[in-house]
Amino acid sequence: IMRVPPAAASDTVFSDEAEISDWARGPLLGMANAGYTGGWDGRIHPQTTLTRAQTAQALCNVIGALIDQSVDADGKEYGGNVTIRRSGVTLSNAVIQGNLFIADGVGDGDFTLDNVRISGDLLMAGGGE
Repeated sequence: IMRVPPAAASDTVFSDEAEISDWARGPLLGMANAGYTGGWDGRIHPQTTLTRAQTAQALCNVIGALIDQSVDADGKEYGGNVTIRRSGVTLSNAVIQGNLFIADGVGDGDFTLDNVRISGDLLMAGGGE
């Protein structure tokens, strides 16, 4: 998901980590290490069905700040990911501590980054020809 690499181990110790299915181990631990998902009570609960609320929270964690109109951030630091989802958007004077996603909603349109520093990756699903 969003190019999160699978992980062989977790940065957090989960007491039920041994219950993670082999096929899910790498991706789940990668998502946990990226801060997109996690457990509670020291457990990750890998055999429990996710609720809608947990799924929505994980998606919000991945998407981060959602930008659909031009923004002069005036030096604002975004602590996580940022997603641009429409064409014609200009993001100026910002620091992004996570990844910048250019979503497919940008289509073949354009976006502009002006004085933007990205600590993570720039991932593009749309923009330009």
